[in-house]
Amino acid sequence: MRTIGFATVFSALSAQLLVAQPVNADSLKFTAVQVMGKVVYFNTVDESKVPGLTGSIVDSMQEQSKGGLSIPVAFDAQREPYRSGVERPDMGIGVGPKYIVQSINAQIAVFTTSGQKLKGWPKSANLFLGLKATDFVVDTRAQWDTWDHRFWISFLCPHGYCLAVSKTSDPTGVWYVYGFDLLDKPGFEVDFGMFAFDQHTVSVSTHMAHYRHQGQGLHAGIFTIDKAALESGSTNVAPQGFADIHTSGHDIDTVEPVLVPNTAGGQPAGEFFMSTEGFNFPCYGIRPYCTHLYVFMLSGSGNSQSISGGDVEMQPYRFTPVANTPKCKRCLETVGPMMTTSPVYNKGLISFAFGTGVNNGSQEIAAIRWGQLAPTVTGMQLTSTRLIQSGTLEYPGDRAAFFPSVMTDYAGSFYMVFDVSSSTQSPSVYVAARRASDPFNQLTEVQLVKGGAAPPDVFPWGDYTAGAFSGSSGPVWFASEYAGVNNEFGTEIFNVNF
Repeated sequence: MRTIGFATVFSALSAQLLVAQPVNADSLKFTAVQVMGKVVYFNTVDESKVPGLTGSIVDSMQEQSKGGLSIPVAFDAQREPYRSGVERPDMGIGVGPKYIVQSINAQIAVFTTSGQKLKGWPKSANLFLGLKATDFVVDTRAQWDTWDHRFWISFLCPHGYCLAVSKTSDPTGVWYVYGFDLLDKPGFEVDFGMFAFDQHTVSVSTHMAHYRHQGQGLHAGIFTIDKAALESGSTNVAPQGFADIHTSGHDIDTVEPVLVPNTAGGQPAGEFFMSTEGFNFPCYGIRPYCTHLYVFMLSGSGNSQSISGGDVEMQPYRFTPVANTPKCKRCLETVGPMMTTSPVYNKGLISFAFGTGVNNGSQEIAAIRWGQLAPTVTGMQLTSTRLIQSGTLEYPGDRAAFFPSVMTDYAGSFYMVFDVSSSTQSPSVYVAARRASDPFNQLTEVQLVKGGAAPPDVFPWGDYTAGAFSGSSGPVWFASEYAGVNNEFGTEIFNVNF
């Protein structure tokens, strides 16, 4: 394992869109265009006055822990019918001391940390955001801010990228809702919005493409926003960042912000972002493998904002084959090798996971590549990084593993939720883990959390699962989907520790 090619882009902020700045290094060359977004929508929404959904589908049920890991709380949460218009419950989860906020594409629910749904929830996602009932929202994310004790939720919305923050630690009260125009080119649209935060900053990224022309020009935009300004309800705030990050002859398209919870690991000097070689790279085409991960860091703001970055070589990875179900072959999406959920920074390490195709000796199946990186920051620049460990979670036969999400706890233990499907198993929820003291490159525990009830009658399964850190020294939390009964997605919320 080796680290290669670091470089830095510097650019003065003098307009919304600046020219690309070329960067030359021994083995990495990239360009980036500095951009500035703007607020195009703001609303203050009192969620206690938003009506709950009538006839909504929610279960709340305690389950027993089982297996080698401890799962103190696990319950069935929101459900969504197959082919309901959204067709998949992309989800986010934020867990505070008292409440759990779960967002899926169509609606938002609040539970107690013991798994009881609050009266009046769930609520329609568009009404929650103060939008019209007919407005379409999708690609939701959620988190609990362990620094400032607020809940955060994001959606793609008619205004572009919508980001909401609770005024207090109570998610049932007032929320500030922002809509941002992040686009760097006329005629383009945003897709697959992502966000994370650290002590002072919210980090946001999106796909940008000309979707009315088959997604032409797909690339990424990465931004930082002043967190205190958003939390105060100020509209005097603007996302600042870079787009059109271009390297090795390709535009990078899916760049995940790195979540920095409030742990003993400390606060880095800038905001990290991480990416695989995505849709624009050869591992989505005729050449079977990609071999690099990219790490970027945004530092400073305004005229002094800069981007630094580099790449790390790792074991080859490739496009994930679609999965089997008991009902059909090659009929369930698995979405890889794009990184679909935020990596996590803790104790100097960035933990990550993404899907990859592997040959398990009998066939090509979807599997999961996971690992940890150690970035080095000198001053305000990312100067080096190294791959500390990595591994591949794969199953024999036709069992596919997909949609991973990672989280770490105070002790530095690594946890990962994911789904499994095969010709004999309906899509089910699993968790894997390792202690910080375990031998490198190994997941020492893998456990079934929720088994699928019936084969799904849908191809789109979702783009991602979700992990959460509650800020305590206790378990970490996850949310994922499974195949429910009555032609519907089921979602499971649970916490886990050793």
